[in-house]
Amino acid sequence: MKVAIDISPYYYGKRGVTRYIRCLTSALRALEDPTLQIEEIGYRIPNFHYTQPLRALKTIGREFLWQPFVAPYSVAHSQADLLHATCNPCLRSPLGVPKIITLHDLEMFYTPDRFRWWSRKRFFWDVAAYRRAQFLLCVSQATADDAMKFLEFPASKIVVTPLGSHFTGDSPEAPPQISLPSEYFLFVSALEPGKNLKLLNDVYKLAENRNIPLPPLLIVGERVQGVSHEGTPPAGWTYLGHQSDLELTYLYRRAIALLVPTRYEGFGLPVLEAMTLGTAVICSPISSLPEVGGDVPFYAEQTPSSYLEKMLFIIQNSNIRDEKISAGLERAKLFSWQRCAQLTSDVYRSMFAL
Repeated sequence: MKVAIDISPYYYGKRGVTRYIRCLTSALRALEDPTLQIEEIGYRIPNFHYTQPLRALKTIGREFLWQPFVAPYSVAHSQADLLHATCNPCLRSPLGVPKIITLHDLEMFYTPDRFRWWSRKRFFWDVAAYRRAQFLLCVSQATADDAMKFLEFPASKIVVTPLGSHFTGDSPEAPPQISLPSEYFLFVSALEPGKNLKLLNDVYKLAENRNIPLPPLLIVGERVQGVSHEGTPPAGWTYLGHQSDLELTYLYRRAIALLVPTRYEGFGLPVLEAMTLGTAVICSPISSLPEVGGDVPFYAEQTPSSYLEKMLFIIQNSNIRDEKISAGLERAKLFSWQRCAQLTSDVYRSMFAL
């Protein structure tokens, strides 16, 4: 059985979807199944920068030329038995080749303001493509529930394939090439409205108004252009931009806690990564996060006062923080890319048993 897997996001993103494709394909190969062959296909034109009109032209090439015309030819030429659309639901499959789609989230229904105008405009095409899928691989039960609610997709054609962490307890590390404070909170995400960095801005302003000193906040992630800004940063904030895995490991392990004020998550990889590396987590009990974190995170309502309360609680109760960290290390063992790959491989095979 040969499966064509779309790796196009390698060439235009550095976010969770890219991590998913890289780790999944590696784990599928690690299954060492002689009957399973992975064929990578993709629109291999780098498009990481936002300079217009070049970015728009490359996007048009991907979505209006490669996805509907070139990709089906590539799949047919590779003699693949199955197409796995890992991110782009509108990717067309040649006649006679079944297609499955990974659904990472339906955040557009919850936080449309986090997307650029073009993504909002074309979303109805994505919805139509999801509804035509023969199977949906959903990264969490929360995402599966959204598929049934918003897409009216049958539960019998949905399989939940939880993600894993590519970090381990003994992952190597390296300090970032900047001077770091002795203690700090950490934020890890793309900088766009859905991740709700503005809430943390309000938290630090609230603390300042109450004359409550807070440790600095280190912010890891790249700015998404074309979406709203979180506002003037408070004193003590440091934007680190994109960091390598070695540097990110170093930052996770030394943080007081990872702050995850996101308004919605299809899965929530930073929560799992933090637990894997022994980092406390403060997040809100929304969408998939309780499914991933269980009772490990310190849960806060999405208000400045609630987040400030949890941040101060962690600082003042290191023993409880340590207990949560230990529980997180155990819970993280429930998730792995090997399990994700095995569940995915089982779906591949089920397509030929229908």
